[in-house]
Amino acid sequence: LGIALGLRLVDPRVADWVINPEDNKSAPSIDVLLEKHTKEMQLKGRAQDEYERSCKHAVQSLVLWNRLEGLLKFNLLQKAFHEVEMPLVPVLAAMEQCGMGFRSIHCTALIDILRRKLSSLEQE
Repeated sequence: LGIALGLRLVDPRVADWVINPEDNKSAPSIDVLLEKHTKEMQLKGRAQDEYERSCKHAVQSLVLWNRLEGLLKFNLLQKAFHEVEMPLVPVLAAMEQCGMGFRSIHCTALIDILRRKLSSLEQE
């Protein structure tokens, strides 16, 4: 699209995954993440049009991000989130735009290989 953001990019779904990597579910919706991480704010009612849905989604994302940012700090995961995971989001988006897909089965196989190698290095 040719749009470049000059601000720091944050994604609540990625933050949730960094905090809970063992949770193997695919990227949950903002509503599911809100229910999981906050009880203080659930927006009620149905948005009537695209504008209202966008506003609701923006407010939910901000509330969720504020909670997840605290959890990242508490778990000392801020650096991993901001310096490792988030820089990959634009790369993955560009790959997807070019038609390059992601196959989780191959990624899972690579994770197993890397875990075995890491384990053998730790034993040395």
